[in-house]
Amino acid sequence: MRKTFINTLIECAKKDDSIFVLVGDLGFSVFEEFSSLFPDRYINVGVAEQNMAGIAAGLAYEGYKVLTYSIGNFNTLRCFEQIRNDICYQNLNVKIVSVGAGFSYGTLGYTHFAIEDIATMRLLPNMKVYSPSTINEVELVTKQIFLENSPCYFRIGSSAINWNYEIKKDKINIIKEGKDILVLVTGNILSNVIEASKLLEEKGISICIASVYSLSPFDSDFLKEKIKYIKKIVTIEEHGIGGLYSIVAEILINDNIKLKGLYTFKDACQYADSQNYMRERYNLNTNNIKNIILDFIK
Repeated sequence: MRKTFINTLIECAKKDDSIFVLVGDLGFSVFEEFSSLFPDRYINVGVAEQNMAGIAAGLAYEGYKVLTYSIGNFNTLRCFEQIRNDICYQNLNVKIVSVGAGFSYGTLGYTHFAIEDIATMRLLPNMKVYSPSTINEVELVTKQIFLENSPCYFRIGSSAINWNYEIKKDKINIIKEGKDILVLVTGNILSNVIEASKLLEEKGISICIASVYSLSPFDSDFLKEKIKYIKKIVTIEEHGIGGLYSIVAEILINDNIKLKGLYTFKDACQYADSQNYMRERYNLNTNNIKNIILDFIK
């Protein structure tokens, strides 16, 4: 995901000299080419995320399209007040890009988990929130954020798959058609969901998988149309409460739909282990996804 992001960012910056990048003492082995090509549009502000948000606001006020880059919880939670008051309140053109979505840095523990970032960013005025599930969507979102004249939050996981499907801007996009159950996915947990669907198909269960790369704005029209035919929905995300499941529940609260959410719990703060271990703990690995959907269908 990061490689696709940086390559696409460089393409955009070659065409648009208003793009300016700030990093919080991260991005080594990622931003060297960008800093070499555009030294006057790149600053490493150090481990000072609140300051980075303030600098970004000032540059945006002067007409730049500013991108800030750090680990998911550092450039959201650590500088939440600055994002709220300096960036979103002023509706400034700042793009907050975070890596390490979910448990990507799982062995470093709760300080490095990014499992509240979607919830906090979608609370804010004027903020658009994007969480791509595939390499295709990473490329799309990287280009899209610089066309949006507003704050944007762009969440990047570790590895992701390429997939042949039609991507529509700000829409929920079908990854795989099916008729028995609708599974909504955000983030690179999608690869586990696809593998689980193959196991379920062997049991005769037809699953419609859809990628939700845009969480704000959210494609509620897609949901309203789908629930005319499919009455069971499962949401899957490497994030806690306040993310995809909460959004869908808010929209469908008055509809006669069976809804199940797979997401992380608050007790994640008690653990520090690999991403695979943490995913298994919260039923986000392939086998647990398969079993839970199977029980839900029954």
